[in-house]
Amino acid sequence: MAVDYYKVLGAGPKDPPTVIHECYRALALSLHPRKQHAKPDLAKARFLQVAEAYDVLRDRSLRELYDQLGIPPACSLNPTRHDGLTSKFNAIPNYPYGYRYHGDPMRTYEENFGTTSPYANVYYPRDAGNEYSLLDDIFRARPKATLPQNFMEVEVTLEELFHGNIREIEFTRLVLDEETNAVTEQRVIKEIHVLPGWGSNTQIVFEKEGNQAKDKIPSDIVVQIIEAPHDRFVDLLVALCGGDITVTSIDDIPIRIEETNVIKPGSSRMIPSFGMPLPEDNTARGNLYLDYDVIFPQDMDLARREMVASALKYRQHRPTIPTTLIGVTGFNLEKDLSALMLAKEPPAPVPPPEEPVKPKMSLDVPKNLFITESINLQLLESE
Repeated sequence: MAVDYYKVLGAGPKDPPTVIHECYRALALSLHPRKQHAKPDLAKARFLQVAEAYDVLRDRSLRELYDQLGIPPACSLNPTRHDGLTSKFNAIPNYPYGYRYHGDPMRTYEENFGTTSPYANVYYPRDAGNEYSLLDDIFRARPKATLPQNFMEVEVTLEELFHGNIREIEFTRLVLDEETNAVTEQRVIKEIHVLPGWGSNTQIVFEKEGNQAKDKIPSDIVVQIIEAPHDRFVDLLVALCGGDITVTSIDDIPIRIEETNVIKPGSSRMIPSFGMPLPEDNTARGNLYLDYDVIFPQDMDLARREMVASALKYRQHRPTIPTTLIGVTGFNLEKDLSALMLAKEPPAPVPPPEEPVKPKMSLDVPKNLFITESINLQLLESE
């Protein structure tokens, strides 16, 4: 009596290839010899039978012949039972002459799961090359979902981005045990080679080296480079009155800058060819940009408010101050207001003459204090 391959797999003659495939996967996983079974010998025989049934029904030409004649010849289930049908199958045009199941169910299992593990959680179809198998891959292959990426930030200095450096990062990922499906934590250390010319927000991706989970593609580890801020300031006097500023470049070269205008918050200065090395040519340099900022005090007492308000009532032309400061790109208003308090208070304005003439305003300002109209607008807007 011929074996009913459809009944072996629990499928029907009209079922599509996808159903045949899913039936085999479910049975093969449950009957795997390395799992615990009440009757190991019976499970092993069924494992072989399921593999052979699938080997026939997954191939279009073999399945059509099986549907017409009952069973392919010379099958491994009973090599002698169907020898009389061999000539009938071989007489059919395009029939794969001498078909015989290879007899290794574990090979069939590995072709479908990509592993011999009884807890297989991946699927890599590797069928023998025939037309039906290539077309059937469209229906049988089911791409797995990828776990979400793991992001982490690494703060590096501007000097590291200029010269390059090797940094170590450490993270913890979830690792799946294919034998037991258990998930454990694993500590991982990776090296990042920071290349000259990299900028802030550069990303490095370690593909599929993140968390693992059953029936999922492992996540990627994405490392984002963040540039650490520099602690450089310009004092209030130079910011308001101008002067010479010396900035030390990334490679320790002093750069002299002459500021003739008020340094406003948010303003910037471009210095050609003193920036980062270009990634495509490390001998060439980009431009260096200095961004100015003002650090305002968190609070001002009454005496300071009156001092600033009194000083900003008057206009004074700004002379050139020969001042040199090392490596500064901002100033601290709170610090310099303290120095302002120690300066001599300006005298009261001269009373107007008896004759009704247009009043003239003047102020004897200390030599070390020069205030401009521009900062007046900045302070009034900030209050």
